[in-house]
Amino acid sequence: MMVPTFWYRVLILVAVLAILKSIWSPSTKVVRQRLAGSSSSRAATTQWVPAWFEQRAHSADLAPAVLWWRVSLAVAALVGLVAFFLGGLPLAAMATGGMVGAGFLGLSAASDRRGRNLAAEVPEALELMARSCRAGSSIVAAMASLGQHPSCRAGVLFSAVAERVEQGQSLAAGLDELVQSNPLPPFRMAAAALLVGAETGAAPARAMEGVAATLRDNAALARESHALASQARYSAAVLVLAPIGFALFSISADNRVAEFLFRTPLGLAVMAAGLALDSVGAWWMAQLVKTS
Repeated sequence: MMVPTFWYRVLILVAVLAILKSIWSPSTKVVRQRLAGSSSSRAATTQWVPAWFEQRAHSADLAPAVLWWRVSLAVAALVGLVAFFLGGLPLAAMATGGMVGAGFLGLSAASDRRGRNLAAEVPEALELMARSCRAGSSIVAAMASLGQHPSCRAGVLFSAVAERVEQGQSLAAGLDELVQSNPLPPFRMAAAALLVGAETGAAPARAMEGVAATLRDNAALARESHALASQARYSAAVLVLAPIGFALFSISADNRVAEFLFRTPLGLAVMAAGLALDSVGAWWMAQLVKTS
């Protein structure tokens, strides 16, 4: 009885490794398209990444999405394989489902991360534009000069607006599109300062620097508020991880607990219910901490 079980698990391991290898190694055609920099490279990438994951990874500022997708699949497969060795197919299904759920929760929690990172770079972009205006450049030229600073992604967005303005679009329409695509207070304030400076022509650099100083003060207050809420976050993390830690301690201290949880239908049902309730509690406390 031991030999068939052993070889069955070996075959499962070989199959999982083969799947991971096929996931991790794209075809030569895709690699060749990326190296050539062809216009279809994005379409080739989406062949390996689902659209919903690519969108969520973009919102969470996780790049490149294809790497995070492969890492997620590899981790889920590894956890499922270890769970299968420990408790068989039911535990493997539960562990894989738990990893998938944790991944969804993580992406949902970080859904506005890209927007927050871009908003944090708006003061730097305004200061760079103010410096150009003080050197004698117009507002549109100052916006276009931000393309020389690719490390400032918010500045690149303003530079794209300047390019459209040079092609005939009005500055108000270009900034309105920017605000609609990035509906955050820093972008609204920056767009208002740029429009006022363009329409009145009265010291645009001073207006930009004033808005940049205000945004930095707001960011400092947000960081202070985040630091004050750290105790609540740590308490929530302890409450969520304590049941899992106690379960692991019980399993390591008594083999009968592991046998009951992993080898009996009632134990699997108890563990599934416990994980579900713990996940609901984690989501609830996350919402409480976020609102506070």
